[in-house]
Parts: sequence; C-alpha cells; structure tokens
Amino acid sequence: MQKLQLKANKKTLVYLIIFIYTALNGILRKWVFINNYAVGNILFFIQLLSPYFFILVDSEGSKKIFSSKWVGAFFFVLLIEAFNPLQLTIIHGIIGFLLHFGFWFAALYYVENRDLIELEKMIGIFVIIAFTEIILSFMQYGLPKDNFLNRYAEERNVGGIIAEVGDAVRVTGTFSYISGFSAYLIFHAYFVWAAVKLQYRPYITLALLVGGLICGFMNGSRGATMVYELIIGFFIVFEARKSNIGSFLGKLIIPGVVLALIILARGQLGIESNVTTAYANYDQRLQSGIESGEQKSRMFHDFYALANFRGNYPFFGVGIGATYQGNNALFGKSPYVEEYGFIESELERYVLEGGFLLLFFRLAITIYFCSKLVVPFFAKWLIGGLLFMTPIVFNSYNAIFSFIGITILDQVYLREQVTRKIRLDKQRELSLQLNKSST
Repeated sequence: MQKLQLKANKKTLVYLIIFIYTALNGILRKWVFINNYAVGNILFFIQLLSPYFFILVDSEGSKKIFSSKWVGAFFFVLLIEAFNPLQLTIIHGIIGFLLHFGFWFAALYYVENRDLIELEKMIGIFVIIAFTEIILSFMQYGLPKDNFLNRYAEERNVGGIIAEVGDAVRVTGTFSYISGFSAYLIFHAYFVWAAVKLQYRPYITLALLVGGLICGFMNGSRGATMVYELIIGFFIVFEARKSNIGSFLGKLIIPGVVLALIILARGQLGIESNVTTAYANYDQRLQSGIESGEQKSRMFHDFYALANFRGNYPFFGVGIGATYQGNNALFGKSPYVEEYGFIESELERYVLEGGFLLLFFRLAITIYFCSKLVVPFFAKWLIGGLLFMTPIVFNSYNAIFSFIGITILDQVYLREQVTRKIRLDKQRELSLQLNKSST
C-alpha cells in the first residue's frame, strides 16, 4: 500500500510540473532570455514533449492506454502517416507524430490510471497561478504597449507589433503570445466549475469566475471568451440546479455584492475603469466582426472547408507535421502544402496532413475518451464537441490546458462518485446489521 501511494504522488507531481511549466515558461521566454531564439526553441520543444512526461515515472501505466483497439489503430495510422511518401523529410513526420498523439497520450493515460491521481491536493497551487494570471492581466491592460510587461517572446514573429483591442493592449499574462493566454482560459473555466462542485471558498471561487470572464475581454479573443462563457453557462444550466450546488451558489450572493461594490468604487482602486474599458473594447471587436461577416465566416469555416476540401490527397493526406510552422521554418515547406495555399483552421490542416481517414480516427478517439470520463452525460457532449473543434494538435497550450482542465473536473466527479458509493455501502451494511439483530 505504501508503494502504491508513492506512485500516486509521483503521478500527481507530473501533473503539477506540466501545468506549472506550461503556465510559466513564457516568463523565461519573454522577460529573461529576451530574443534568445535558441533558448526559446528549446523551451518550446520541452513544451511539445510535456504530455509524454508520464512515461518517465510510470512506463507500465503508460502501456495501459493501448488496452483499447481504437487507440492501437489510431497509433498505427499515425505511424503510417508519419512515413507518408509525400512527406518532405522524416523529421516532419516524427514531430508530426508527437503533435498528433500528445494530447491523446496524456488524456488516455489519465483515464487508465485516474484512481491513483490526486489532483484535489493541487487545488491551492491552481488557485495561486489563476490569481497570478488575473492580477498580471489587470496590470498589463492599464499599461502602454511598449511597456516591458507587454512584450512578446520573439516579437519578430509578429512583425514587432503588439496587438491591441480598442485603445488597450490584448493581455498575455505570463504567456509568450496572446494565444497562450487564450488557451489558459479553457482551463480556467473547467477549474471554476470544479471549484464550485467542491464548494471551495466562496469569495475565491466567485473572484475566479468573474476574473476569468474579464480576462477574456482583456485578452480580446472572441473564440476563447465564447468558449469560457459556454462552459460556465453549461454548468449553470445543467449543474447549478442540483441541491448541493444550489446551496453553495447561495453563499456566493454576499461576496458577489461585495465584489460588485468594489468594482463600482469609481476612482478608488482603478478596477472599474479596467472592467468597463475591457468590455467596451471587446464588444466593439465582436460587433465589428458580426457586421463585416467575419464572425459567421470563422464559425462555419471548418464546415465549408471540409465539405469543399480542395486538396489533391483527401484520403491519406500529405503527411502529418507537414503544415506545422516550426517544421517548415527549420526543415522546409512541402510543395504539396504550398500548392494548397492558405489554411485557416486546425481541422482543415488535419485533413490536409492525414486525410479524412485521420479525421475519422480523431472523431472515434474523442468519443472513446469521453465515454471513459465519469462527468455527467451532457458534460461529455460538451467536452467532446470542444475537443473535436479545438486546436489541440497545432497549439500545445490548448492541448495541455484542455487536458488539465478536463481531468480536474473529472476528478471532482470521481470523488463524488466514490463518496456516494462509500455512503451507500455503509447504509447497506447498517441495514444488514439491523436485520440480523431483529431476527
């Protein structure tokens, strides 16, 4: 039993390392090793490998993910696609394999070993980092774009332009670029849901919920903010009506009033100005996108791109990793990717690289993973839909934060399930004892 507990601690520690590294390595990239591209590439390569860290502490547990034939088939198809004869170099294929399998390796490792994971012990650390991101974002939003806090890791990659929304910067928190913080908001939404389920400290939970929404406005990402609102809204509709959650939400009324008074304390803390400006700028960007038709185009682009796929190799694709920007910058760009032209979304890139065959396996493995979760049935649909549409292959931050957020939520429901089972077992045992005594 002692040895089993040691393994559980190691596995939980790996989660902590992956999360902290993903959340904070941007500090090194943009504020310590400024414009040091070699160090930046090394730090990012570690990020790319981070889903596989579990192999280092639990090789036996890692093998369990292949207990499903679907997973084995997916792994085999990825191997074939890595060595696609249309591939420009074998390096493209190897890195492509790491990208395509990374999220699924970590996610499936979790569902096969979750009884030995103790994510609940990490809640305090998650809370500290969450507040760090919120506080830093408020600081960045009130500063000019040329301030040290608002720099990017390698500004040449974006033409030296710091993005703005309205008359304020789009905040990045501790991350190297805007997209890293946008990805973090996915985790933040799942974490708030888990915190309410755990009935964590009301003041802190409410501050995290509202703070995450405001950070979405300040980040300016319409997609990330909408996903945040979708996850929280889904939770309120399907979970908040349950009695144990409802009583906790009642406890949020007083801290909610207090928080509102603080925000409305005009000129006292400077918070009200940030909040109103952030919402106004975000709403202006949102309305502009709707009026121009850009918003609708972005929402339905995947459907149109796949329905009218213009690639010449729709079944097997041109090789995984072929469209990855890092590969193309270091090892060259495939002529088959060049001939395809501009690529907008992940699913379009997915089919270009691996064909509709690989897209089918993405759908199958998403369904398999969600079926293994213990979250409520409707939550599985939400998680599955987001996973299928979210860039979890070509954006490693989305992959890690989706993985950590989903597994924390699942752990909370697993804890509830185990607690309920223990209670029922005790009631059953007590009932048997009473029956024996009566006879």
